[in-house]
Amino acid sequence: TTTFTLSNGATVTVKPTDFKNDEVLFEAFSFGGTSLYSDEDYLVTAFANQGLAEAGIGGLSKTDLSKMMSGKIASASPYIRNLTEGLSGQAAPKDLETLFEMIYLYFTNLNKDAEAYQSFISKQKGFLGNLMSNPQFYFSDQIGKFKNKGNDRYTGFPTPEALDKADYDLAYKKYQQRFADAGDFHFYFVGNVDEAKLKEFSKKYIASLPATKSDESYKIDDFREDDSFRKKVVNKGTDPKSLVTISWIEDDVTYSAEKELQMKALGEILTIKLIEKLREEEGGVYGAGARGNFSKIPYGEASFSISFPCGPENVDKLVEASLSEVEKIKKEGPTDKDLAKVKETFLLQHKENMKQNKYWLSSMVTAAKEKRDASKMLDFEKAVEALNKKDIQKMANNILDKDYLLGILMPEEQK
Repeated sequence: TTTFTLSNGATVTVKPTDFKNDEVLFEAFSFGGTSLYSDEDYLVTAFANQGLAEAGIGGLSKTDLSKMMSGKIASASPYIRNLTEGLSGQAAPKDLETLFEMIYLYFTNLNKDAEAYQSFISKQKGFLGNLMSNPQFYFSDQIGKFKNKGNDRYTGFPTPEALDKADYDLAYKKYQQRFADAGDFHFYFVGNVDEAKLKEFSKKYIASLPATKSDESYKIDDFREDDSFRKKVVNKGTDPKSLVTISWIEDDVTYSAEKELQMKALGEILTIKLIEKLREEEGGVYGAGARGNFSKIPYGEASFSISFPCGPENVDKLVEASLSEVEKIKKEGPTDKDLAKVKETFLLQHKENMKQNKYWLSSMVTAAKEKRDASKMLDFEKAVEALNKKDIQKMANNILDKDYLLGILMPEEQK
């Protein structure tokens, strides 16, 4: 990779590849995001943020833009997330300058169009109304609310009332503030890119963006999910279908790349065991999965979940069978065979990933957000080889304790 800093302080990293002739991917971000909004401002702008780009850029509506872009391949879209704000997009190599023009306009000239925004809100209402009648979606919404009891900044899925309360004017004003300082943004480009041209466009478009030397970071929220045993049963739908989730969370734990890999391996190993046990022995499920995750920002957090669909009559039996598989791994650790299988899967996935522009881009952006060394991705094979049964067993014992949330979707009671 090549990294250079522009006169306004913005940083650009470029990774030329030959994986795809017609693809250049990009992402840019800076720290801050909605974490810097007050609770009041956040609650009324969270849903409005998603509709800001509907107005178009540089005085051109979205329809005008798509007409103008006929025959060209370039797109960019802005985002404001919890900890960061940024842009992501792509272009064909021949249309790289068009992409830079779009980047420039998203920073300096996002249109304001209340009509386009209202049209977006109306579409959202129609779309979300249908979703909430879906039992699985409704279940997910209810579990989210349950987990976030006491979280003043939790918005959940947008309701028609929340969409009506969303403040477009304030969201637009906040957007301008978040993109007022290009100097603390880091821009990443990966793909079939001519470095000389990219430097020339960076100087022309990115270096001329306004910079205020704000050098902001994000604010860490005080809310932490309750870490005790809880059970939540949600009744929705009339079909005899249930869904079970068992989830653990551990906050303020010390992050390391090794622990993250052990956590992912634990998820894969438990998935193998659950499919064997629940599908083959109990015959009660079509599929089961376990996932482990370890994140570093805004603070070290380990999370783990098991989920499976089943018939309502099998819920208790299958919850018990799942938890007995968890206990088994805690007592005995994984088998040699399962660990070997997971290592092989990781290595095959990595081999494929290394040929994908999106993998390189996301690895570099994630490393920058988490202040990690991006070159560690080249040591992935060594890290996989170092995975051992003892560490995975220890991880299971540290995280998979008696304090979990058991969520169960059941059909509505028949009257």
